[in-house]
Amino acid sequence: HLRNLGASAIEFVDQSFIQLALSFRPELKKFLPEYVRYLLYVEFESDNQKEIEKLFIEAKQIICENEKLAEVGAYSTDELEIENISKVRKAATVILNKIYGKEKPVPFIEDAAVHPDVFSDFLVDLTVLFAEYSIKYVVYGHAGDGHLHIRPLLNLKDGKSFNDADALIEDFTNLVLKYKGSLSGEHGDGRLRTPYLDKCYPELMPLFRELKNLFDPKGIMNPEIIIPSKEYDWKEGLRYTPAYSNKPTMSRLDTDKWRTEIEKCHGCGTCREYCPVFIATGEEEATARAKANILRGIISGKISSYNIETTHFYKIMDYCLNCGQCLTDCPTEVDIPGMALLAKEKLHEKRSYKINEFILQRGEVISRLASSVPWLSNWSLKKSLIRKSMHCFVGIHHKRDFPTFSLHLNIEQSFQSEKNKKVVLWSGCAAQYNDPQGELINSKQLLEKLGYEVILPDWKCCNIAKLTYGNIKGSLDNIKYNLSILSPYADKRIPIVFSSASCGYAFMHEYPTLFPDDEDIRKISGLSYDIHDFLGETFLVGKFNGCLTPVDKRIVYHAPCHLKTQKNRCGPIDLLQKIPKLKIVKIKDCCCGIAGTFGMKKENYDLSMNIGSRLFTEIEKVKPDFILSGCGTCQIQIKQGTGLEVIHPATLLNQSYNP
Repeated sequence: HLRNLGASAIEFVDQSFIQLALSFRPELKKFLPEYVRYLLYVEFESDNQKEIEKLFIEAKQIICENEKLAEVGAYSTDELEIENISKVRKAATVILNKIYGKEKPVPFIEDAAVHPDVFSDFLVDLTVLFAEYSIKYVVYGHAGDGHLHIRPLLNLKDGKSFNDADALIEDFTNLVLKYKGSLSGEHGDGRLRTPYLDKCYPELMPLFRELKNLFDPKGIMNPEIIIPSKEYDWKEGLRYTPAYSNKPTMSRLDTDKWRTEIEKCHGCGTCREYCPVFIATGEEEATARAKANILRGIISGKISSYNIETTHFYKIMDYCLNCGQCLTDCPTEVDIPGMALLAKEKLHEKRSYKINEFILQRGEVISRLASSVPWLSNWSLKKSLIRKSMHCFVGIHHKRDFPTFSLHLNIEQSFQSEKNKKVVLWSGCAAQYNDPQGELINSKQLLEKLGYEVILPDWKCCNIAKLTYGNIKGSLDNIKYNLSILSPYADKRIPIVFSSASCGYAFMHEYPTLFPDDEDIRKISGLSYDIHDFLGETFLVGKFNGCLTPVDKRIVYHAPCHLKTQKNRCGPIDLLQKIPKLKIVKIKDCCCGIAGTFGMKKENYDLSMNIGSRLFTEIEKVKPDFILSGCGTCQIQIKQGTGLEVIHPATLLNQSYNP
């Protein structure tokens, strides 16, 4: 009926998908009725609004009132709402791959298509088939084309499930052929369906073989696909079988948590679209999935654990910048940075750190010494001889720009605080030693203007650099010390605010991930905020209303990777756009490439600048007066790549905010 009315799209999901989707994203209840067996998304297209409304009324009358086949859920002609509804269906694979537990969606009988006229009958028989095997499954697809994506939920490591899958694919093939359908409606036959093509095309297969032998007699193109040279079993390519088992690596990767995380990567390749190192190099070993693949090989015993000590393994893991983009952009949210960090820890049990890695892990110590005599440090770092010596003997690239060092400031409370209104400000190394007059003072004054008594604890480096190199053991002293000084404030429910994106990332993500059972870490991370997110709360009560003075400038904002991973409710842009006359020019923002200390190593400098070149080009196109970014090393890289001034957002916000 709907096709006869000219529907441009008829999409389909079943109750299993709806329940799964709502368990992961409850906010979708507006678009997903919970207790229906099947849900159709029907789209009509027309330049005439009244024509669409007429078609909808006709569809409702025929389907709901006359035939009583369905009920009408939501109806909309609003483009944004339609887009949001469509996203639910398009996110099906993403949602399914986030399923927890041993049973996972296995796409081995998916992609079949039958004629739309027999689609409903096919669905009935499909339900009966799965009931015979007592297998849970999810179905979604393009009902208007009679095309289905079917995901049985199976644990292929279990012998019974494995054998059921083998029998199910045979029965499913017979069911599709019963309705004169095709095993592949969208994705092609490939290795998976090759064993069943003789059954599907008994008269055509001899012709297929003749064509293959004529045009590809040596079997070079897609060998063993469609026309195999020998009998082929579809199960040969499976990652997980009853024979699969985990082998000890004698590392933190041996826990159930990390084995599950490694196996969670299903190789979709989305990381090729967001991983900054892959985008710059085009090398598969740079992708996030490469880390999961090699680690899965090691924990399963297919690759010897001795490979962890090799230079090639080091290169693959070193290509993980710990930028955290996998935590936001990977559809399955696989914690690749976490597993790479633990792999580096295991690697360095036998492999010493290079001299530049050893030094760069101690940035806070070096910065403290350099800022004690800033005039000498800044003068020295400009000298060609010293820079070339560092290049040759220390491994820091001679072209790498360095931040200027400043004397330590004793900062007093500048504004009157309200009673019992306190906040801890964690400034970080960049603010403390390189930008005390900018990031440190302005962050502190912003909070003071809002009535807070600002506490500046006597911290030690959060050790994000050491953790990134896998030096967990070397990080413990600082972590324990910092927990001891912050814990009393957390006990009093005093918020802990970070002006540095990377320090915040360490406390809010790295520590809880590495030490999930530590009560102090849980307590402190639960009270930790990025400064912009914390300031955003004040907007809700109107604290900034009428108090922001105009700033007639044209600026670009760059979001540090470690800030994006925090998924905060309020970001710098939300605050900055409140400043009168400030023109924020939008660009295609991306990783700047320095990745903390990665881009300072002489072997990585060129790659670092190559990664950042996309961002530099975007910035240069729009010619801003200056750039804002809340990460000290991002500021170094962007300034070097563009020649423009880069400041912390708190600096501009404080200049504008005058209560």
